[in-house]
Amino acid sequence: MSNSIREGRLRSALFTSILNIYFLISIPICWSTFRWDMKQGLYFVFGTFFLFAVSLFCTSNRQLKNIWLGLLVLVSLISVFSNNFFFTPTTKTFINFSLMCEGFIYILCGVLLYKLIYEFGKKDLRWYPGLWIALAIWLCRKLYFPNFAVSIWSILGVLTIGTFIYLFYYKRFFLFFMVGLASILAIQKYWYHIWLKLSTRICAWTEALRLIRENPLGTGFENSINANTVFVRPLSGACGIGNRVFISNDFLSITKDLGIIATFVVVMFLLHLFRDIKIDKLVIACIMILILSCVKTTWYFTRNAILFIPLFSLMEMRKNGAEQT
Repeated sequence: MSNSIREGRLRSALFTSILNIYFLISIPICWSTFRWDMKQGLYFVFGTFFLFAVSLFCTSNRQLKNIWLGLLVLVSLISVFSNNFFFTPTTKTFINFSLMCEGFIYILCGVLLYKLIYEFGKKDLRWYPGLWIALAIWLCRKLYFPNFAVSIWSILGVLTIGTFIYLFYYKRFFLFFMVGLASILAIQKYWYHIWLKLSTRICAWTEALRLIRENPLGTGFENSINANTVFVRPLSGACGIGNRVFISNDFLSITKDLGIIATFVVVMFLLHLFRDIKIDKLVIACIMILILSCVKTTWYFTRNAILFIPLFSLMEMRKNGAEQT
């Protein structure tokens, strides 16, 4: 083995090691007792910039070429300058411009993190113990700490669906039947609570669709105290007398904020990513995350994006048959 190859592999291992530290440090920052979105966002942004600086000392293992990610960055960049104070100079539009800049930085850093992991990361999943530990903490926090889980039903439901996919794909039909029976009994017992949660989401989705019809090119990010929420009227008592609630659907949220063009780009990226892919445990995990994104606010919280973006990047890396490193 030549010295250049050995040095390249050592630098790649250095990047992966620092990446694991990045995941581990995110645990106390993103999952502390009190929720602090600004702290989480700053860690996501400056942590990604730090990883970019580290990558300049390393040799890439592969190159990422993805037209849909490029279009997503461009669309979000254009959205920064649409419907703001450049065209209608008021205090409100100036604030919206500032929030759009913040939202664009999050999208840019998300795409940058995806690219860095793809190009400088290791293909073998055993190189990422920090990621798996952080994901375990994420799941435990959601299930056992009420301060972080307004509702755990959507997460439990997605875990059940993922279990169904896994058992059916690997032809473990007896366990498939038993999990199905347990799910039916759980739904029968807690059907009213599940209906209340679903009713609230129907309210929020209906209002989000109304906003999308009125603003097909997007309304801009609202990174304020009412971020990513809509005001809904009661449906069968589920929303009380009316309240601001999360949209609980990231695809509707993206469409509301950035417009139908951005949503089209995201959908095309996912179709390209999952096309002709071989099903394995990592792919099933990514499918579960996408299902969760349809019933819960997921990607809009940077504490989630820090953990979910690497999974999709690793999935594309393994799908493309990138060289073993």
